[in-house]
Amino acid sequence: MDEMRFIDPEPVQVMRAQEEAEAETLRVEIARLSELLSVREARIAVLDEVLSRCKVEVVLTPDPLPDALPEPIASPVLELESRQRTTASGMAERREAVEAMFEKHGDMTPRDLLPLVNEVLGEDLVAHQLRAVLRKFKPLFESRKDQHGIWGLVTN
Repeated sequence: MDEMRFIDPEPVQVMRAQEEAEAETLRVEIARLSELLSVREARIAVLDEVLSRCKVEVVLTPDPLPDALPEPIASPVLELESRQRTTASGMAERREAVEAMFEKHGDMTPRDLLPLVNEVLGEDLVAHQLRAVLRKFKPLFESRKDQHGIWGLVTN
């Protein structure tokens, strides 16, 4: 214990204050990095959700070594569904369904016509497929010039 009396506490207190300051700097930096990490993890979660809704094949490569150049990441391969073109008999069936709906309900918008045609056909046409039928058979169907967006059978 006698040796402790000969140690000057002043330099020890200075060293302790310096260490405390360094520790506080590290605490602040850790808090900043922790917040930054939380933001990055949230972004990753959102991107994972988007990827889970897409049919995307992603090739992940391991982190490159510090001395090595990074390898290029393979591009995602999107699987696109190839759709068959509608046959002539399919278009004729659609034309007959559209014609029957116009005869039964009169002139209407494609938006109103689509569910009726889908019910008759037993399939789910989308809007552009219905527009294709209306435009393909111009001698049978026409857009009403005096009523915007209304279609009907050609009147002679």
